[in-house]
Amino acid sequence: MARSRPHPPPAVTARTTAHFRIGRVILVLTHHIPAAKAAIVKAAGSGRVGMVEKVIKGAEVTYEAHVTTHGKKSEVLVKPDGSLAK
Repeated sequence: MARSRPHPPPAVTARTTAHFRIGRVILVLTHHIPAAKAAIVKAAGSGRVGMVEKVIKGAEVTYEAHVTTHGKKSEVLVKPDGSLAK
């Protein structure tokens, strides 16, 4: 019986990453955070939302989304409840 080859891992993007820890930053799937996702999409407007990171500083959690609008890059910070963070 022939051995089956393992499937390659999916590409690491905001859409396919469950949780990957990079220091104190965790990449997350946006469907795990519906209130924050709605706030990110609203703040991005016509821009394209790229990677979304969960940033933990002490007890405070924020989500940082990388947005590209007309070639210009920016970041949107939101709290888990969907309100904008500083």
